[in-house]
Amino acid sequence: MAFERLRDYLLEKLKEPGPSETGLSAPVKTAWKWTGEQVNLVELAYGLYYTGQLDNGNVEVKDIVALLEQVFNIKLKSAYHTFGNIRRRKMLSPTKFLDRMRNAIRQRVDEDLEYKPNRGIKLKKQPKDTENHD
Repeated sequence: MAFERLRDYLLEKLKEPGPSETGLSAPVKTAWKWTGEQVNLVELAYGLYYTGQLDNGNVEVKDIVALLEQVFNIKLKSAYHTFGNIRRRKMLSPTKFLDRMRNAIRQRVDEDLEYKPNRGIKLKKQPKDTENHD
């Protein structure tokens, strides 16, 4: 029941044309299409499942897959079989997509934290006018 309520809530939020609760002023797109590889979405679904990110970990992986299929307008073919292929990855990490996401976030954070002259330097206070205007 909780999953169904979450799904319905998310789908309603996607349909809303106005600002979202996050404070974004742009309208929310109502029909997103997953354009990445299907295996990446399956990896994301299992990542959410194994880390218990939805409903305190009380959601089955099949329900997470169903939610992602609805949200991203895609039909995932045999997510369980695809996860079996992920487990059998030899040369690459079994979390190739999540690793790529982590690296992209780290790169962005590192770029934001790079040394930039004068960042954080307070401006010197201007001396107050000490003349007495009568």
